[in-house]
Amino acid sequence: MAFQRFGIAGIAALGACLAATGMARAQGGQAITLPDGQIQHIAPAGQSPARAVSAARYTTSAPAALPADLPAAARTWPGLVQAAGIYALYRDDVRRAAGTPPVSAEDLERVMTRLASYDGARLSRAFHAHAVLLAMQSPAFAAGVRQWGNTYDRRVLIANLRSNPAYAVRIPGYRQGVARVLQAAREDAENLRLAGGIYKDLAYSLQHARWASRVRRGKALLMAEVHHAAANAPLPPSALLDRVQRDYDQALRPPAMAMVQTASARAPAGAMIAPLLRGIGPGPARAAQPDDALAAGPALTLAPSHALYVQDIMASAAVHLLARAVPSSASLPQPRGADSFAECVDWARMHLNQCAAATHFVYEDSFCIAEHQLKDTASCLADFAVSP
Repeated sequence: MAFQRFGIAGIAALGACLAATGMARAQGGQAITLPDGQIQHIAPAGQSPARAVSAARYTTSAPAALPADLPAAARTWPGLVQAAGIYALYRDDVRRAAGTPPVSAEDLERVMTRLASYDGARLSRAFHAHAVLLAMQSPAFAAGVRQWGNTYDRRVLIANLRSNPAYAVRIPGYRQGVARVLQAAREDAENLRLAGGIYKDLAYSLQHARWASRVRRGKALLMAEVHHAAANAPLPPSALLDRVQRDYDQALRPPAMAMVQTASARAPAGAMIAPLLRGIGPGPARAAQPDDALAAGPALTLAPSHALYVQDIMASAAVHLLARAVPSSASLPQPRGADSFAECVDWARMHLNQCAAATHFVYEDSFCIAEHQLKDTASCLADFAVSP
């Protein structure tokens, strides 16, 4: 009999293959078996098998809390590190684009497609994680969080921060932590503006290059690639995630020096009710009222449109610092309200699509990259702070 010659193991393998193929067809995709024969992956509709095999090597049943576009090999890294790794990759991509002048139409297309992979939601989530790391590295804010952690019940503090991120406003050192985030956003915005200036200058100098002064061909294909770039977003390499992990580990280590005391490091309540407050924390109702003096940095002031976003960042930083001793409470506060930063980036992407659709010559791609992928995104970052 054919089944006898095939063997039980062969029948089982055939059944698994048919099941995967049926699932792939049901999802409009294609079943892929990796060369090692141990991992099966379903290629989504419209995705090439080669790209699917590459993605499958980094796909497992990772926890739902982690971003879906991260390598599963990184599942041993905290979710914060993985998300911050995307922002580190974005900064490297911008630096690489600014430092490597294009010498062909394909180079311009590659830069445009690469930067287009960072849509509003992805870039906002990545910047949020990056900013959380920055806040954790603020000596004054980290000391203030540890002071509260040693004074009040950590589990209750974490619960309050998760339910009401504005609770973080009264943590000693909050002002310094916010100032660190705003300064970093301003510096990144300036770097993006400089990169945009380079590509805008290229838009003029490339007019004299033979390859760049040709009529743009394959515009429909380029626009399709740009439109779907976020679905094939690049993954942070392990070396980059290791670098971010080291920063994260360093931020979790208590400083060797004495605790930093700041002007805002005051007792949240009188000494007579201190024993009670040790169990319930220092007044969530009072913490819900933002203090302008605490929200303002030494040189930059937080823009009101991003106040909730930055409060979420600071609350997340405090949760990570406190949860080091309470692992079961490591989940982060949920973002609140509209994400103005993500909306701003997506508006820039819309303008990029319009610009790319209107191009006629190859060199005009450089102008679109400069204005809408670099300078517009710089404005989105700069909007976090206003000069005093």
